[in-house]
Amino acid sequence: MHFIGMDIHKNYSSVAVTNERGDLVGRCRVNHRHREELIGYFNQFPSRTQVVMEATCGWGWLSELLQDLGLEVKLANPSKVKIIAESQIKTDKVDALALAQLLRTNFLPEAYLAPPEQREARDLLRYRIGLVYLRSGVKNKIHALLTRLGIYHTYSDLFGKEGRIFLSSLELSQVHRQALDGYLCLIDTTNELIGKAEVKIRKVVKENEDGKRLLTVPGIGFILAYLVLVEIGDINRFSSHRKLCSYAGLVPSVYQSGEKSYHGHISYKANRYLRWGLIEAAQRAKAIDPFLRKKKERIERKKGASVATVAIAHQLLVAIYHILKEKTVYRSPKLKRRLSGKPVLTLVA
Repeated sequence: MHFIGMDIHKNYSSVAVTNERGDLVGRCRVNHRHREELIGYFNQFPSRTQVVMEATCGWGWLSELLQDLGLEVKLANPSKVKIIAESQIKTDKVDALALAQLLRTNFLPEAYLAPPEQREARDLLRYRIGLVYLRSGVKNKIHALLTRLGIYHTYSDLFGKEGRIFLSSLELSQVHRQALDGYLCLIDTTNELIGKAEVKIRKVVKENEDGKRLLTVPGIGFILAYLVLVEIGDINRFSSHRKLCSYAGLVPSVYQSGEKSYHGHISYKANRYLRWGLIEAAQRAKAIDPFLRKKKERIERKKGASVATVAIAHQLLVAIYHILKEKTVYRSPKLKRRLSGKPVLTLVA
């Protein structure tokens, strides 16, 4: 039985192969551009041979190619591998061998290897996010242009109907008019592309039972419901809501030494898309759900606005966990009292 470690880069991968005893039995460098040679090399290994690679650039297509050849691909968490296998000598060969040895000894810190259809769904989300960032950048350039020219306005939305009329009516030099019209054209184009992407996103959510349940959560619309679906994937891979909240980075970091524990800020080694989505939902939820609004105000008085928003995001994600796990809908939390007099929160119905 062989164990294969791959240190992947943009154009090539360094490969190390060990046997069951840990002896190095093969080593090579495969070029990603030469697909036939790449396939030919890995075809020599029997079906179900385990291969490990880090979750870095290009792992998606490479994992699919190896899975099509019958190999069992595992994904390593780069940050945790670095802690476990840090070496004074760091080369591609050393890294590939370290991965193979971690795989052989069952010490590999695995990352979630999402199936191809989930990765494709995520790409649609990232495509829309990229377009929104691009549009924001163009809008900032227009604001900067007006500032340079000393042009001021009182519109809350410069790119709304009245704002666009104002921009069209400005008397500018030929160069500045060309720049402004070009920027506005880019905004119109990105708006159209964003709209087309959102049509697909809405269709997916409307046709998905879990997606329709997520729409009952305050602060969750079609975009955020889609985000939750594609970033979480199979809810059963999380054994508890605590694991899901940790995956989203909505739990405080903990530093423990002896009998002392220190709790710090939320962890940023997490799914940044899911964390961003829940923070956005928490900002909106306070205006929709009276209970969440009162809770946010209570925490905000004690610990500040940022901590309060994270607390609401955490509670929403706990509710989402139960919604997806129990196939139910959201109901606003209500305080109930046990015989002991302690309040209990009902998150879902």
